[in-house]
Amino acid sequence: MPGSAKNVDFGKLIPEMKYWNNRKGIDVDSWIGCAANHKILVGCARILSSAMVAFSWGIR
Repeated sequence: MPGSAKNVDFGKLIPEMKYWNNRKGIDVDSWIGCAANHKILVGCARILSSAMVAFSWGIR
């Protein structure tokens, strides 16, 4: 997992992960592969990357 993401408790952010795999739970990478809508991800990435560039440049 890249950068600081390895310190994130994805179980708290995505509580439904613990119900997958006959309630044994799955890791966030597996959950993304199963549940994510990659078309929406691309759209969100565009919005968030623009916001992050504006934030890092001090644009408001």
